[in-house]
Amino acid sequence: MLKIKELKNALKEINIGDSFSRFMPRAYYNMDDDTIIVCDLEKMMDFNNRYLEGSLDDDYINSTIERKALSEIYPNFFFIDCYISKMDLINSFIKKVEDKTIRDNLDDAFFQQNKFSLFKKELLKNNLFEKYLAYIDEYYEETAILWCKENSIDYCKE
Repeated sequence: MLKIKELKNALKEINIGDSFSRFMPRAYYNMDDDTIIVCDLEKMMDFNNRYLEGSLDDDYINSTIERKALSEIYPNFFFIDCYISKMDLINSFIKKVEDKTIRDNLDDAFFQQNKFSLFKKELLKNNLFEKYLAYIDEYYEETAILWCKENSIDYCKE
């Protein structure tokens, strides 16, 4: 049974930015032993090089598998295709802020040139930083649960 905490952490790891690239970190769920593997950029590039050289062996594939390329060969690995836009996440948090003045200030800060640092300063100024971190954690947990349900994967919250 997949642990939501592990999936949530993997989602945080693969959602490091807003650009969608074939070399972004990817995560895979191994249905045989309920583990999650995250492949980062370096591993993905190494995988691609080994693939081109024809030097992939089973041990290497099992540690850094590229689900899209090998889904037919290794059906026990399930590609976790759940990307969350950091901008969408921040916008959804801003919309939940009750005080209109603070909400407008956060919104204005986020749409300036140094948006992430200005947004963080505005959060700190209004004592909302901890609330924002809790919101992110809850958002990822809800997304992880939804992903499990959509893909008929048994999960536990422990």
